[in-house]
Amino acid sequence: MINSDNKMIFQSILNILIKYVSKYRFLFLFNLLFVGILSSNAQWIRQDDTKYKGQLTSIFFVHPDTAYLVGNDPDYDIVLKTTDGGISWQNVRRGIEKGKITSVYFTSSDTGYIVGTDDNTFDGLIFQTTDGGENWITQSSGVNYGLLYDVFFLSSEIGYITGIDKYSYKNVPFILKTTNGGKKWIRHEVGISSGYLSSIYFTSIDTGYAVGVDYAYSNKIAILKTTNGGSNWIQQKPNLSKVGLLHSVFFLNSDLGFAVGSNDWYELLILKTSDGGENWTEKTIPIIEGGELNAVFFVNHKIGYAVGALNNSKGGIVFKTSDGGNTWKQQKTDIFEGELTAVYMLGQDTGFAVGKSGDSVMVLKTTNGGVKIKEASIVDYNINVYPNPSQNHININPQDVKIQSLQVMDVSGKCIKNIMIGDENPIVVDIFDLKSGIYFVHLRCDKEIINRKFIKY
Repeated sequence: MINSDNKMIFQSILNILIKYVSKYRFLFLFNLLFVGILSSNAQWIRQDDTKYKGQLTSIFFVHPDTAYLVGNDPDYDIVLKTTDGGISWQNVRRGIEKGKITSVYFTSSDTGYIVGTDDNTFDGLIFQTTDGGENWITQSSGVNYGLLYDVFFLSSEIGYITGIDKYSYKNVPFILKTTNGGKKWIRHEVGISSGYLSSIYFTSIDTGYAVGVDYAYSNKIAILKTTNGGSNWIQQKPNLSKVGLLHSVFFLNSDLGFAVGSNDWYELLILKTSDGGENWTEKTIPIIEGGELNAVFFVNHKIGYAVGALNNSKGGIVFKTSDGGNTWKQQKTDIFEGELTAVYMLGQDTGFAVGKSGDSVMVLKTTNGGVKIKEASIVDYNINVYPNPSQNHININPQDVKIQSLQVMDVSGKCIKNIMIGDENPIVVDIFDLKSGIYFVHLRCDKEIINRKFIKY
């Protein structure tokens, strides 16, 4: 949530302005013109999850049927697992009392990591599983009085975690890196004296981004970039119209990326770069109630989702773009109390958004991209890559587009395989000779290149 020094001032001003009918009408009309009319028939459906109290903070799929949710309840940390595509969820961990798990990431179907903080000691928590969540092994974070926020892995060995040091009472951000699957985590300073980094994303083995807040910077936005694998971080300085903060960053390739959050006028904030972070364009969405965006996820260069909350947790919100972030439309969730903190899409149609509603965790699911039923079939290409993760081969099933050729790329952008395609469907690609890690399939069709990600274990 917004924690700027000016929060109370701006909230008071906002409350006064809303009392005036003329201002109220202006904001309402502006919101309709900019955002688009709310889809009354949108399809984000709440799952049967109310038996768990607390809040969910992160979601990760290792297979269309298998996923993990993490968060915290009033007493313990929460780690939930589904093996039936989200129909049911089982708590596979009940470990740290007053533990808060903030992020989850899996490098294979069996191996994954969760990070967070022990609220009793403020120790940074890192746990690893190598058996699909049945058991969790503690890894040493070296953080004895601080918080850990987000975890991201490039391969089975290389991973990163964002955090802050609270010893100085200034909340000094740092980034942890491992090159051996978490056996050892090395701390890297980022050059921010006070703030936090809530999200991290790498586009290659060398290039990565972290976003959050820098209280010493004029507009308080923190966007950091590394080009040497996290050894050094350089602050990007976008020219924004208002003071703001960022909660989430997501990149589709080395050039195209998005970051979301809010500004001090309680407008939703969306930043976009098309040149690898050299320049960022600002998009704001004013809504009467005020709010913020907590997470962003893009399916391809056109279709993306952002989720968040109205001010004071008055309702979870979902926004969707179908034109690469130029315009965003709010989708109906029927969640009038609570907030959404994470979103994960399995393709153009199926996805999940998670958070809390009241004092219970909340899981929303869509099977038609969250749009009106009659629009769902024309949104984007429907290309499935399965099984994912996989060990020996992947199948690619293009249902509405002709694939001419494909390339398999590693995280550094190096082409590993180059294959010409005939009339076969599904397309079978052997990957038994690849090392374990994250790879991308570049599919060339008549009009463009379509990207899909898979994990080799």
